[in-house]
Amino acid sequence: MSDDLADTTSPRNPLDAPKRFGRDSVEFARTASFFDATFSIAATLLVVTLSSETTDWSDWSKFLEAEWPSLLSFAISFVVICAYWWANHRLVATLDTMSSRFVAAGLVMLGFVVLLPFTTGGLGDVDSRTSGEVAAVGYALNVAMVSLSTMTLVVVAERERLYRIPPTRAQVRGKLIALIDTPIVFLLSIPITLVLGPVWGRYSWLLLAVTGGVVGRLGRRVAGDV
Repeated sequence: MSDDLADTTSPRNPLDAPKRFGRDSVEFARTASFFDATFSIAATLLVVTLSSETTDWSDWSKFLEAEWPSLLSFAISFVVICAYWWANHRLVATLDTMSSRFVAAGLVMLGFVVLLPFTTGGLGDVDSRTSGEVAAVGYALNVAMVSLSTMTLVVVAERERLYRIPPTRAQVRGKLIALIDTPIVFLLSIPITLVLGPVWGRYSWLLLAVTGGVVGRLGRRVAGDV
């Protein structure tokens, strides 16, 4: 019996929890449910970044002038959170086992996810009296850390041998390449924001519309899928 298999069964000390949880175990299901619930709560909390009390509902122009930044920030963050939930959902679907290291790395990732409503509120609060530099930098750093911690989960799963079907090193590199554009774009937007201003920093996020397809094809080529 291998050490990995032994870790998924009863530990030598009955008071010690196993360090690895098989897919059919209660612990695996509870962890996956916790991941899903945290993403769901983070997405729901985005609504608190919107305020109906100070909104002028009597006129479209006044409504959009006052709420457009908040609505746009809400939409961006909702898409971001849903995209990372879907990525996490797909990752967990490929696992046969979870380990304590994987769960710990997942908690770090969730810590950055639950910060998104806070940094989203900063983006929405920007008005003509403020430059929005701090908000743009904070949000970009937040999204970049969610991205990097998501990539860390892929690496931990490979090193801990958690996948149902063990991927090759090339396939893992290809997966990481396909994910690398998001943290790069958001981290590069920080110096752009500091030098050219927050408007240009936010516009730089649109590069993801181009880089996503490029790194996706490159990742598949490295993985040998094309």
